[in-house]
Amino acid sequence: MGEKSVDGFDAADLGHVLFEVAFDAHLEGDGGRWATDAGTVEADADDLIGGDLDKLDVAAIGLDGGADEVDDLGDALEERGVGGGGCGATGRGLWGNLWEHSGDHMRAGATGRAEPGRGAGEGGRYKVVMMNKLIGCLAGWLVVAAVASGADPLADMGDSKAGDNKRLNAVDQAWAEVEAGTGDRAATRGALKKLVWTIGKPSDRVRVRAIEKLLADETAEGAADNVNLFRLRLPTETGWPVIELLANQAAIHKEDDAWKVLTAPFVRSYARSVPTPPDEDRPEKDALLALHPGKDVVEIAFGVFVDPEANGAGDGEFAEKARQGAWDLMGRLDPDGSRRGEILAANPEWENNPAVSELVAVRNAFGVVPVAGSELELAGRMLKRDGEVEARWWGEVTGAIAGLSEDQRRGLALRHIEPVRGAAKKRAAWVGMDRAGLLAELGTKLKGRKGWRATAGDSEWRKKGESLKDWEGQLAWGDVLTILVIDEAMREPVIVSELFAQALKDRADESTEYGGLLWAAENECAKVPSSRAEHGAFRVTLFEPRPTQRANDRTFIAPEAMFAADARAMAHYHFHVQIAANGEYASPGRGDFEFATSHGRSCLVLTSVRQGVMNVDYYQRGEVVIDLGEVRMK
Repeated sequence: MGEKSVDGFDAADLGHVLFEVAFDAHLEGDGGRWATDAGTVEADADDLIGGDLDKLDVAAIGLDGGADEVDDLGDALEERGVGGGGCGATGRGLWGNLWEHSGDHMRAGATGRAEPGRGAGEGGRYKVVMMNKLIGCLAGWLVVAAVASGADPLADMGDSKAGDNKRLNAVDQAWAEVEAGTGDRAATRGALKKLVWTIGKPSDRVRVRAIEKLLADETAEGAADNVNLFRLRLPTETGWPVIELLANQAAIHKEDDAWKVLTAPFVRSYARSVPTPPDEDRPEKDALLALHPGKDVVEIAFGVFVDPEANGAGDGEFAEKARQGAWDLMGRLDPDGSRRGEILAANPEWENNPAVSELVAVRNAFGVVPVAGSELELAGRMLKRDGEVEARWWGEVTGAIAGLSEDQRRGLALRHIEPVRGAAKKRAAWVGMDRAGLLAELGTKLKGRKGWRATAGDSEWRKKGESLKDWEGQLAWGDVLTILVIDEAMREPVIVSELFAQALKDRADESTEYGGLLWAAENECAKVPSSRAEHGAFRVTLFEPRPTQRANDRTFIAPEAMFAADARAMAHYHFHVQIAANGEYASPGRGDFEFATSHGRSCLVLTSVRQGVMNVDYYQRGEVVIDLGEVRMK
């Protein structure tokens, strides 16, 4: 179970390692985010801040970044002797004058500090005037005081040990000097951009102020540099105040074509799933709709998928990140692929685009449109027919799919393709059944089996059960067939024996959890020991995490090699076997369901419930989980 950020963004950007994500064992209360082995955000360009940073090592935090370190402004003013006189304040000084005339909207409390009140009225309008006056006086005082003291605002704003107020004052002072003609514009912009790129310290409040000062630069060079900064910063930005500010600015500049290069960055930002706010209320959505009037977000994202570079993504791996982000976003907003199908039909010229041509090939061969970005990569591997095994598999798959009825094709997904092929070859009676027939067949097999349900970890959030009856209304024909094929594999003695051997190896290694792939023997997804090569119709292959991926004994980070081998596999699996009697964790958790949803795979979790016995749970996209019962070591 990896570290979880405050508002739902996991550690920074996954970089080019697109598929090293965690299954969550949920032995601690956090459970619900993937673990990654990336803890920093990379700089996307060498000249990011004018060349004064060779390397950015920015610690990842949540969207809010925790509580700001805020000193009361009244105290700050009093400490510096700002009161009556110079700014036109009388009696109790400017602060007191502000309170006295601001009516019920803000009032001085028993402690002498400003407290929120009710109603604004005339006093509220006066408060605004006085606040503007206060800000003007404060800015002027800062410049005079700083010059008199010989303070260096660029050093102060970059001082990581300084509090927010000091850094905010330094930002204001530095830009005031630029506007007064006494400050170095290039050096000041460089220092401000460094603040924008640094997450966690300073707070988002300071970073927002830095952006506001950069936006105040009315030179043509400054405006162009700002857009480039935002283009590079947005894809990995985790601070909601910063995202909201940039989204508002995009709406303000919607008539300026230069700002359209933020399309791909906003799509990548929007592609990251967070608990709050909901997709409908995301600021990125508002920015995209403002920049592209007359289009919906799925259409905009599809445009990024087709031509990421033209939409500001950059080239190379950054273009690929934008493509995957665009497809991930479309997967959330268009879960059944129907809108994407309409867009493809309306733009036949896109079918010649290399990225789109694979989609068309998969749609034509399987009648399936990949939902999530990870499925795009899976589809590309499925299409390869370079070797003898791949060519044979392709012929068997396309033949099996071609024989399906319209009802059987309904809800078909990439995760169903291999089970359909395998069943057509070895269980033709199943392929001949309709959905009701398959449900009856599966129900008969599961009847009387002992199941286990998690009672610890993050299990309480999921109220629905794990029986076939609980979920049969949400299962497509392909889902039921897939469960039948997987269940048959899990009852094969050689598979059970191998899984117990892997589970013992997992329990002995306290640095990580283990997992792997389930596949049909003839598909040769991976190499297996020769001693087991001739036994049974199925195989299970263990994929041990690399040393850098070993987060803890409650997390399995699937290595890239595991994804590279799964084009012809039936399911991903992982273990919950930290102790022999681990039944209270015998269910997939939030992170596991997120994995299934994000990658579109059929998944299994095997939990040790007592010595020599494991429980098997099948789970898939949509938080569907079916308890397949116990398997026993022979």
